[in-house]
Amino acid sequence: MKKILLIFLLLIVSACSRVSVSNNINKTNLETGNSSDNFQESGLVIKNIREVHYFSDGGTTGFVAENMNGEELKFCYDGRMIPDYEVTLPRHIYINAIHPERDGAQKLGLGSHEEEIILKSLKDWVSINYSPEEITKFTKVNTVVGLSDKELKLYRSLSILNKYSEVIIE
Repeated sequence: MKKILLIFLLLIVSACSRVSVSNNINKTNLETGNSSDNFQESGLVIKNIREVHYFSDGGTTGFVAENMNGEELKFCYDGRMIPDYEVTLPRHIYINAIHPERDGAQKLGLGSHEEEIILKSLKDWVSINYSPEEITKFTKVNTVVGLSDKELKLYRSLSILNKYSEVIIE
């Protein structure tokens, strides 16, 4: 019985330490683009996209994905319309939520290492899961009406990557 209790306690401590590492992302570091030494990059690398959400706030796109550790990764592109602005403001990627206004959303710094990881892994996910012909076809699509779930994932991913095309290194 003592061995079972000890194993159980070790599992709890292990789980808590993983949570504390992922929660150790300093919000200031995210917004300024400075990486935290305790931040595990693999937590931002996309293995699979499970869901894509499109919001009618001007174009925010949220993703629910699985990272390389098998854990849930939520992130979004902030496409909210900003009233009274004639110039388009720089748009941010947020992690830990599918919309910037949801609980837990953390803004990544423009051009930050974390932003680069998300965008590069999104590009890699598209390249792995879709043929060059499918990618070319969906760069020319102007409507989402009638698209399957798989096609919507590609369309929304490409629309985000297109907005950051100058950030992504070929």
